[in-house]
Amino acid sequence: MDNQRFPLYAGSINQVKNNDLESLLKMNKGKLIKVFLNDSKEFEGILENTGLNYIILSNSNDGKWYIILNNVINFISSLEQINHWLLHINLL
Repeated sequence: MDNQRFPLYAGSINQVKNNDLESLLKMNKGKLIKVFLNDSKEFEGILENTGLNYIILSNSNDGKWYIILNNVINFISSLEQINHWLLHINLL
């Protein structure tokens, strides 16, 4: 896809139920995402795992792995098409 960005979540992470966010992220493991923190820092990498209050990214460019707590995340974007339809069904 041609540099198109797909919003995975925008807004305050605290406005989303933790288990809904966790479910959405789990459906998108292995995708390339960009995480924007409250202090204007950015992390880009492969979504390796997620828990109730954290996500784990790996960055093959520098070989580093990052554990990021949800309470410092401002928003997340995906550099690939995201899986989200199951979440809509579960929320109905």
